[in-house]
Amino acid sequence: MFGITLEDIRKSMGWVFGVSALMCIWKFYGMIRWLDDFGYNFVQLHSFVLAYFPVLATINAMAWWSIWKDKRWARGWAIAASLICIELPVRRMIRFHHSPWGDLGGLVVLGVACLIAFSWPSPMKLANESPKPEEKAS
Repeated sequence: MFGITLEDIRKSMGWVFGVSALMCIWKFYGMIRWLDDFGYNFVQLHSFVLAYFPVLATINAMAWWSIWKDKRWARGWAIAASLICIELPVRRMIRFHHSPWGDLGGLVVLGVACLIAFSWPSPMKLANESPKPEEKAS
């Protein structure tokens, strides 16, 4: 209709994952600086929290990289990153009773849009796959 294909949407969503990975790295850096003020023992108690943002950054970065390089497994990484994009704000809305229409609602809508865009295989990839040779009956 507007000349935008599903592949164009997926490529733009890939850049969203790339920006999300950078934001997770930035948040991790800020958290390290904040925890540094409390001393080493406090950091030991919160080692799980410290591992949280690098894992999110890795998943988002792998989704961005695999979409950018047009890898076959890009769809799986994108679905994982989309589910994280949905899960984080929904968990925060439930736990802290935030309104879904605030700043977190946009993140949920973005995550659902990414999930819809990557939920079925790419038609271009299906067309490019060669059919398996049929076995000859003897």
